[in-house]
Amino acid sequence: MAHTAHTQQPLSADPHMFKRLVFEDYAALCTIVAFAVVATVFLGAIWRALRMPRSQSEHMAALPFDATSPQHHPAHHDEHSH
Repeated sequence: MAHTAHTQQPLSADPHMFKRLVFEDYAALCTIVAFAVVATVFLGAIWRALRMPRSQSEHMAALPFDATSPQHHPAHHDEHSH
């Protein structure tokens, strides 16, 4: 019985490897770009909050969380505006 040696081609000769490599590079690029966009928006928001004037910061701190609160209900506001 004759035993034939299996010759294995180097990985660089595989034509499908290049397509897979390009996809992985593209996926990595998308991930990096997405992270950069989110980090820029987040850092921009932090920068804006830190540079905000004290009066504007105090005004925003006093805003109600619930938009349907009695202070901001249109009918309630009209009663006090006369």
